[in-house]
Amino acid sequence: MAAGNLLLDRCGIHYGPTYTSKYVQTDYRDSEAQTDPYSPPYVVNVGETPEVLTLATLGYKRGLPAGIHDVDMIERARERHQIEASLEPYSQIASSTRKVEKRRKILREMELREWYYREKEVEA
Repeated sequence: MAAGNLLLDRCGIHYGPTYTSKYVQTDYRDSEAQTDPYSPPYVVNVGETPEVLTLATLGYKRGLPAGIHDVDMIERARERHQIEASLEPYSQIASSTRKVEKRRKILREMELREWYYREKEVEA
Protein backbone atom coordinates (compact mmCIF):
# COMPACT_ATOMS: atom_id res chain seq x y z
CA MET A 1 0.00 0.00 0.00
CA ALA A 2 2.95 2.32 0.08
CA ALA A 3 3.55 4.43 -3.00
CA GLY A 4 7.01 5.95 -2.79
CA ASN A 5 7.15 7.61 0.57
CA LEU A 6 3.39 8.27 0.76
CA LEU A 7 0.75 6.00 2.21
CA LEU A 8 -2.34 5.24 0.17
CA ASP A 9 -5.39 3.85 1.93
CA ARG A 10 -8.14 1.75 0.33
CA CYS A 11 -10.14 4.83 -0.63
CA GLY A 12 -7.21 6.36 -2.53
CA ILE A 13 -6.46 9.05 0.04
CA HIS A 14 -2.80 10.06 0.26
CA TYR A 15 -1.26 10.59 3.66
CA GLY A 16 2.00 12.38 4.52
CA PRO A 17 5.46 10.87 4.32
CA THR A 18 6.12 7.61 6.14
CA TYR A 19 9.26 9.02 7.73
CA THR A 20 10.59 12.31 9.01
CA SER A 21 14.16 13.55 9.24
CA LYS A 22 15.54 14.68 12.56
CA TYR A 23 18.82 16.49 12.99
CA VAL A 24 21.12 15.96 15.94
CA GLN A 25 24.04 18.15 16.86
CA THR A 26 26.51 17.20 19.55
CA ASP A 27 28.94 19.25 21.58
CA TYR A 28 31.85 17.12 20.33
CA ARG A 29 33.62 17.02 17.00
CA ASP A 30 34.21 13.71 15.24
CA SER A 31 37.96 14.24 15.52
CA GLU A 32 37.66 14.49 19.31
CA ALA A 33 35.80 11.21 19.50
CA GLN A 34 38.30 9.24 17.42
CA THR A 35 40.86 7.05 19.15
CA ASP A 36 44.38 6.31 18.01
CA PRO A 37 44.53 3.29 15.72
CA TYR A 38 45.88 0.06 17.18
CA SER A 39 49.55 -0.60 16.44
CA PRO A 40 50.32 -4.24 17.20
CA PRO A 41 53.75 -5.26 18.50
CA TYR A 42 56.07 -6.84 15.95
CA VAL A 43 59.16 -9.03 15.82
CA VAL A 44 61.88 -8.70 13.18
CA ASN A 45 63.81 -11.82 12.25
CA VAL A 46 67.61 -11.66 12.37
CA GLY A 47 69.05 -10.49 9.06
CA GLU A 48 65.81 -8.93 7.83
CA THR A 49 65.23 -5.20 7.45
CA PRO A 50 61.61 -4.55 6.49
CA GLU A 51 61.13 -1.37 4.49
CA VAL A 52 58.46 -0.18 6.89
CA LEU A 53 61.06 0.13 9.68
CA THR A 54 62.89 2.82 7.69
CA LEU A 55 59.78 4.89 8.39
CA ALA A 56 59.87 4.41 12.15
CA THR A 57 59.50 8.14 12.69
CA LEU A 58 56.04 8.05 11.15
CA GLY A 59 53.05 7.30 13.31
CA TYR A 60 49.47 8.36 13.77
CA LYS A 61 49.41 12.17 13.95
CA ARG A 62 53.21 12.12 13.38
CA GLY A 63 53.28 11.89 9.61
CA LEU A 64 50.40 9.48 9.11
CA PRO A 65 48.23 9.62 7.20
CA ALA A 66 51.02 10.54 4.79
CA GLY A 67 51.01 13.86 2.98
CA ILE A 68 53.14 14.99 0.04
CA HIS A 69 56.10 15.79 2.30
CA ASP A 70 55.94 12.32 3.85
CA VAL A 71 55.66 10.62 0.46
CA ASP A 72 58.80 12.50 -0.64
CA MET A 73 60.58 11.26 2.48
CA ILE A 74 59.49 7.69 1.75
CA GLU A 75 60.71 7.93 -1.85
CA ARG A 76 64.08 9.34 -0.75
CA ALA A 77 64.48 6.53 1.79
CA ARG A 78 63.72 3.97 -0.93
CA GLU A 79 66.21 5.58 -3.31
CA ARG A 80 68.90 5.65 -0.61
CA HIS A 81 68.26 2.00 0.24
CA GLN A 82 68.50 0.99 -3.44
CA ILE A 83 71.77 2.86 -3.89
CA GLU A 84 73.26 1.37 -0.72
CA ALA A 85 72.12 -2.12 -1.76
CA SER A 86 73.78 -1.72 -5.18
CA LEU A 87 77.17 -0.87 -3.64
CA GLU A 88 79.66 -3.64 -3.07
CA PRO A 89 80.38 -4.36 0.59
CA TYR A 90 83.38 -2.43 1.87
CA SER A 91 85.09 -5.65 3.00
CA GLN A 92 85.19 -6.83 -0.63
CA ILE A 93 86.62 -3.61 -2.08
CA ALA A 94 88.98 -2.56 0.71
CA SER A 95 92.02 -3.65 -1.29
CA SER A 96 91.06 -1.57 -4.36
CA THR A 97 91.70 2.14 -3.83
CA ARG A 98 89.78 3.04 -6.99
CA LYS A 99 86.63 1.17 -5.86
CA VAL A 100 86.84 2.65 -2.36
CA GLU A 101 87.05 6.17 -3.80
CA LYS A 102 84.12 5.47 -6.13
CA ARG A 103 82.05 4.23 -3.17
CA ARG A 104 82.96 7.30 -1.09
CA LYS A 105 82.03 9.59 -3.98
CA ILE A 106 78.61 7.94 -4.39
CA LEU A 107 77.89 8.12 -0.65
CA ARG A 108 79.13 11.74 -0.46
CA GLU A 109 76.87 12.79 -3.35
CA MET A 110 73.93 11.03 -1.72
CA GLU A 111 74.63 12.83 1.56
CA LEU A 112 74.96 16.21 -0.20
CA ARG A 113 71.61 15.69 -1.92
CA GLU A 114 70.03 14.94 1.46
CA TRP A 115 71.52 18.09 3.02
CA TYR A 116 70.37 20.16 0.03
CA TYR A 117 66.83 18.82 0.47
CA ARG A 118 66.91 19.61 4.20
CA GLU A 119 68.12 23.16 3.53
CA LYS A 120 65.25 23.66 1.08
CA GLU A 121 62.83 22.45 3.75
CA VAL A 122 64.18 24.90 6.32
CA GLU A 123 64.03 27.81 3.88
CA ALA A 124 60.45 27.01 2.87
